[in-house]
Amino acid sequence: MRRAKSKKGQKPSHAITSARPQESCPVITERKPALSLSEVNDLKRAHVQKAELAAIVEGSHDAIIGKSLEGIITSWNRAAEKIYGYTAAEAIGSPIAMIVPPERRKELAELFEKVGRNEHVQAFHTERVTKTGERLSISLTLSPIHDHQGRIIGVSGIDRDITRQKKAEQELAQVQQRLSRYAEELEKQVAERTRILKDTVQSLEGVCYTIAHDLRAPLRTLQGFTRILVEDYAPALDEEGRLYAERIGVAATRMDVLIRDLLDYARLSHLELPLVSLDLGYQIQQVLNQLAPEIEAKQAEITVPTLPRVIANETVLTQVITNVLTNAIKFVAPQTRPRIEIYGETIDGKLRVFVKDNGIGIDPAHHERIFGLFQRLHKPEAYPGTGVGLAIVRKGMERMGGDVGVESTLGKGSCFYIDLRLASI
Repeated sequence: MRRAKSKKGQKPSHAITSARPQESCPVITERKPALSLSEVNDLKRAHVQKAELAAIVEGSHDAIIGKSLEGIITSWNRAAEKIYGYTAAEAIGSPIAMIVPPERRKELAELFEKVGRNEHVQAFHTERVTKTGERLSISLTLSPIHDHQGRIIGVSGIDRDITRQKKAEQELAQVQQRLSRYAEELEKQVAERTRILKDTVQSLEGVCYTIAHDLRAPLRTLQGFTRILVEDYAPALDEEGRLYAERIGVAATRMDVLIRDLLDYARLSHLELPLVSLDLGYQIQQVLNQLAPEIEAKQAEITVPTLPRVIANETVLTQVITNVLTNAIKFVAPQTRPRIEIYGETIDGKLRVFVKDNGIGIDPAHHERIFGLFQRLHKPEAYPGTGVGLAIVRKGMERMGGDVGVESTLGKGSCFYIDLRLASI
């Protein structure tokens, strides 16, 4: 070999020029086989997929962090920088423990062991700490990273910041607790006030019963002396005096009826009401027999079908039927013959008994009012009564576990109904 000559001012070149090869020892140059079109396309697709995956990782709102099995950070996307405050340069190569609170590091070791057994951790709620020391609530997902031979070489983690969500859940839980406490306090207050109201009502009903009972004695005396005055001393009275005496007798009789109604109403609140199986058709017929004079006076036409047995109290059921039928007979237009139809219908396991009439009807605005105590819609001169009858009906049905209602239009009759429990056959 020859050393190359150097130009003036230049160091000699150390390039070595090979001697011409002898013809008996030719130089063979190896060439890699050319890639097929299919392989080229596969490589292009792989590059595109890798680029897409990188874009997804960088564009994610969740922190996507790669770790070695020893817990060293190997990848750190932009969301991780934003959430934890560390740049990729600061994070990569550092231990993942730098964002894990001390009391959570044992938990992290257990999670890494789980991933090392080729298991996945899904949406595990934990805590992490930022560069500034702020505590974050994190939903953590961990998955193993495999090499081309299937060996686990690292851990891929997705950290979702759920701090706001957790805070909102805590605030909601606190509000629910406060509402629960308020509800409990309200229930106690309602229960206490209900108890006081119940005691007050019972006390008033007791007073009402006592007053009504005690009033009957002097009232009977008043009625007796008025009758003697009218019968025995009529010749000594002028026409005006006899009129006054008769008015006193009528007023005393009205008061006696009112007191009896009040006593009936008060008894419903105090008496024990044994409920038994009753033949409803028989009970209605008994009431019709008692009302025979009123029915004949009005020439009322009443139809009653065969009805099943019901669970009720005999005395109270008689009062209820009597009051409803009395109203149906009484509240008709002048010179009108009452026509009353009684029928039953099974609704939700109960028997609804209807009493339909052709009377004067009731304005829908007064449907609820008429069941109140002393509620009257007409002057006593037009339709006599005390305004207690339908209150007795409602109270009696409540005591028997039933209900009462009305369907009516002014001038087109009324249809009262009562709900009774059916008796077992």
